[in-house]
Amino acid sequence: MISKCPNCEENPNISLFSRLFWGPAIRKQCENCRVFLSMPWFSLLLMLPFLLLFYYLGDPFSGNNLLIYILAFVISSIVHVFVIPIRISKSK
Repeated sequence: MISKCPNCEENPNISLFSRLFWGPAIRKQCENCRVFLSMPWFSLLLMLPFLLLFYYLGDPFSGNNLLIYILAFVISSIVHVFVIPIRISKSK
C-alpha cells in the first residue's frame, strides 16, 4: 500500500516512477493539500543490501551474481515504493 499524506490522509498522487527515485533530499508536493513531503533518512538503509552484495559477491557480471543483484534491486524497489512512509518536509 502506498503511503498517504500525513497532513490530509489522502493519496498524494505521486507516480510510482517518481517515488522510485525519491530520496530524503528531494521534496514533492501533495496534489491535494499542497504541503511539501519528503522521505525519512532511514530510507537510505535500502542501499545496505547492495553494499553487502558487493562486499560478499564482488563482480555482478560473473556467474549467477547478476540474477542475485537484479532480485535485490526489485525487492528493494518494491520496499522503497510501497513500504517506506512519507513525512511532511521540514526544510523550506
